[in-house]
Amino acid sequence: MASKLLGKIVEVKWEDAWFSDRSFNFDDIKKEDPFYLTTVGYVIRDDKTGITLSPELSFRSGLYRNCHHVCRAMIRKVRRLK
Repeated sequence: MASKLLGKIVEVKWEDAWFSDRSFNFDDIKKEDPFYLTTVGYVIRDDKTGITLSPELSFRSGLYRNCHHVCRAMIRKVRRLK
């Protein structure tokens, strides 16, 4: 079944992993939170793996650029924009 969001513009709130090359002790690690992000774009894929968004759509060629895939497990909220 096709997603009702395909081609629509949405706002996705999601949590990202983080990386650091500094040294941590156990107490420091417990204080670290995920990065909380918001991404806006056209939905070009929406399935069990996650949502793929693009902020750019060429009206001339019909091609999307700068695609961004957010894994389903990281997504906290999806809101369709008008």
